[in-house]
Amino acid sequence: LISARLPSHAVVRELLAEAGAKGLVHEPALTPSVGDEVFIFPAIDLSELNVSQFLLPELRSLISGEDVIFILHSSGSTSGRPKLVPGTARWLNRNIEKARHFTFRPLNAEGQEIITANGSVCHIASMLTFISFVDRSGCMVLPTTIPYPLYELRRMVKECKITILNMFPSFIVGVIREAHKDPELLAMLQSFDACTHGGLPLEEKEGAWAREQGVNLVDTFASTEIGCMMLGIGGREGQFLQVWPESKFELRPISVAQDADSNIADGAYNQKLVELVVPRNAP
Repeated sequence: LISARLPSHAVVRELLAEAGAKGLVHEPALTPSVGDEVFIFPAIDLSELNVSQFLLPELRSLISGEDVIFILHSSGSTSGRPKLVPGTARWLNRNIEKARHFTFRPLNAEGQEIITANGSVCHIASMLTFISFVDRSGCMVLPTTIPYPLYELRRMVKECKITILNMFPSFIVGVIREAHKDPELLAMLQSFDACTHGGLPLEEKEGAWAREQGVNLVDTFASTEIGCMMLGIGGREGQFLQVWPESKFELRPISVAQDADSNIADGAYNQKLVELVVPRNAP
């Protein structure tokens, strides 16, 4: 799964070559330049085709949990270049199981959980969100563009009955700022079961204001290689993260050498620092 919107066609070609790709199915609006080694096919709307006379091929049975289901790519924020990350059957199953622990619906609530997409399904966050919502019979709403204007958000809430707003921090902070002067928008944010965000820290001042107003901000901490590792507890203490039940991740205290000029407050803060460790045997 390669995002053809990566800023460099050369990077797209390199990722396809490293993955051993033979063909690329792409959005018709895009014109990817991938060289002669990879065949390109524009995606079509299957709902408009009469395929009733064709038999579906049998699904291939998985041999083991190490079978690769798909290959994703990282954002490249750490190394400066996206890298390929294979997702195995065991990895995918475990991420689906993890997601079942994370629901924001009250126990007596009726209807589906309905979430907004926050990006391309070629990226880990949107892909796992989509799969987990299919697993729980939920629904994902696809906006026309990312980021989308407020009038489109209002339309999605009205027509699609969104229960979870899912946006990147840099986008959701703009919505929060508008809510300062728009009581109707603030009421909309308050009505969501959760407003989830991740990938970058949310601006602390705006996050604190939103929580004080009763907006249920929930932070997610994840990586392409592992998936979701920690989730915010929500509510007024929503800036704090927790691992999911049955997790084998470890939070190990770490010490930081103090400079001679460090004050007592800094020393007390460093004593509370922990390192998130993912053991090799963690599912």
